[in-house]
Amino acid sequence: GWGGRMGDMLMNMNGQNTIFTAITAGGTAVFLSGQSVVQYPLSTNAAPAVTVNGTTATTLFGSSAAPGELKTIINDTVTASDFANDLGRINARSVGAASVVNEVFSRAVVTAVPSPPTYTNPATGATETNSLALQMRTVARMIAAAPAFGVKRQVFMVSLGGWDSHDNQNRDQSNNLAKVAQAMSYLDSTLANINGVDMRANVTTFTASDFSRTFNTNG
Repeated sequence: GWGGRMGDMLMNMNGQNTIFTAITAGGTAVFLSGQSVVQYPLSTNAAPAVTVNGTTATTLFGSSAAPGELKTIINDTVTASDFANDLGRINARSVGAASVVNEVFSRAVVTAVPSPPTYTNPATGATETNSLALQMRTVARMIAAAPAFGVKRQVFMVSLGGWDSHDNQNRDQSNNLAKVAQAMSYLDSTLANINGVDMRANVTTFTASDFSRTFNTNG
């Protein structure tokens, strides 16, 4: 994807922490796949995914040795399978980077990033989770953490599904567009004050939609 190709060009600007060049908070996608850069997925929870040993736990079902052995197994790259070796490298990369992210995310500059406001469905009046706004919070946290990571340029991806609404356009599309509007407004207001700095002039946002059918009829 061209986001990944852009990441390839940006990696040289990011020193040793090139792992944080292409970040996805909305699931892995070809968009962020490059020749060299590998997308790094982040959770939308309060903290990113923990390492095998966890942030505080040092045992697994009472065993202090088991966490280390489990880590060895999932990071194994000495097998006869190229697929297993590649998976082991990805796991090792993820586990190693997670401990770095968790430490930086505990700092005040990141914890100061506010949570998105409550979202209300304009059609029903019901309170719902705006997953896109939560992804934007993760993006804002990574932007706040960028100086600590030593990265200067990054590519982020977020996503929102539910647009294939067929005969429920009037019900679903207004809700989806309202979620996009709230998420973008939240990101804009948050970027206005990242550790006392207005970062809005340093961030470019765009939207893209990907939808297709097979050439043959699907019935």
